[in-house]
Amino acid sequence: MLDILRLVIRDENANMHFCDLTANGPHLVDYACAVFSNSLTAQPKNQLLMLRALCNAFQHAAGKQLMLTSGERLLASSKVTLHGGPDKLLQVHSLLSSFFRLTIWNDYCFQFTALTMLIGCQGASSV
Repeated sequence: MLDILRLVIRDENANMHFCDLTANGPHLVDYACAVFSNSLTAQPKNQLLMLRALCNAFQHAAGKQLMLTSGERLLASSKVTLHGGPDKLLQVHSLLSSFFRLTIWNDYCFQFTALTMLIGCQGASSV
């Protein structure tokens, strides 16, 4: 199911459906947090697929907005502790989790910079 979500969420209509802030978006975030939880039922493969799906959500505006509004909660829940040796899946999971965090942070910084520039331009034009 998560692998299908990972692929489907790249489509703009599906992205709007799953990432709508008023309908399914909060449910997707709740589900993602449950997948990331450190309980005994958390599977590293499922965590990896969920991270990939969330990264794919950034391809469209609805997904970006959901990720930015839920970013702190997702980042807190995605700090999973995985046990085991130097397994490739764990390495990929770590890299993808870091990428997800950086993507949220970079998008936030870009929006903050754009807003600051907009306010600066409006302030200069009113003088």
